[in-house]
Amino acid sequence: MNTMNANDYPLDFYRGVSNPENNVSSSGQALAGIFQFDGRNSSNVDYDELSINWNDDPDSIQTLYHQHKPHSEDRQFKYGYCKIELSEIKCYFRSYIRNREFGYERRPIEGKESDDIQPNPYHGNLLIPKDIEKGIKKNIQHSLATLAREVIKWEDSGIV
Repeated sequence: MNTMNANDYPLDFYRGVSNPENNVSSSGQALAGIFQFDGRNSSNVDYDELSINWNDDPDSIQTLYHQHKPHSEDRQFKYGYCKIELSEIKCYFRSYIRNREFGYERRPIEGKESDDIQPNPYHGNLLIPKDIEKGIKKNIQHSLATLAREVIKWEDSGIV
């Protein structure tokens, strides 16, 4: 699994939320649906990927806010975002990381104008093996939601 040197990562990362349905509780808590590893967007043969933005600087949250779907003016993450501290991932996911059942990477996206893909230098992925046990996958998804705690709506963020 491709995890880089700890010095290559900031203290936390963001995960965008498109729709609150099945992703956000009535009290605003993050639900496991935000962290659905579904295999649809994986460019990796061995691992399922879940996109995140590393919080390198204030522009990373702006990039997440302005990200749009290819060939559409609709923002991809219309509802808001959640944030997870990397130190918590390293602590609570220590055995998953050691067993190569969970990892993370930095994978910036170069823009491709012909496909209407925006550049994103903050992009990265959370990674799980494609052949992971279903129970472990669910544990990871629910644990990520617990670590994310609340979902911040864009209108409450001070960004909009």
